[in-house]
Amino acid sequence: MPFINDTKYSITVIGAENGACRYDAGVTGMMESVCVIPLTLMTEDRFGHLFGAEKVPGKETIAVEQERIDTDYCR
Repeated sequence: MPFINDTKYSITVIGAENGACRYDAGVTGMMESVCVIPLTLMTEDRFGHLFGAEKVPGKETIAVEQERIDTDYCR
């Protein structure tokens, strides 16, 4: 999807392995992270976070938990 300064933010789902979802996300060619997140944490809030749902009024609380998941499971 379009991002800042004509860059693109992309998410590539690798698949499920050992009870976790593996995907790569980031701004192509700049900053990319590899995430291996337990399938139990792949919730509607998680998918919403990947697409900026916490910026919608009333959804701001999504960010705190999802940023913790980013810290714990993405590198």
